[in-house]
Amino acid sequence: MLQTGHLLPHDKLEKKELLERLHQKIEGIDWKSARANVAPFITDKARLDIWSVAFFHEMAIHLRFLDT
Repeated sequence: MLQTGHLLPHDKLEKKELLERLHQKIEGIDWKSARANVAPFITDKARLDIWSVAFFHEMAIHLRFLDT
């Protein structure tokens, strides 16, 4: 985020804001297209069947954050 300018060096990104941004990005992804882009690199294509908005929202909930 620093490299793209979405976060300035002196800014602190709190867990709540990070998760909000992550959930927004998850909503904006075309999952059918994402699966198609990744498929050539995956041996078992069936593994991509679970890729969806709901799946990645669920995964985001389980992220662990370390205090630094």
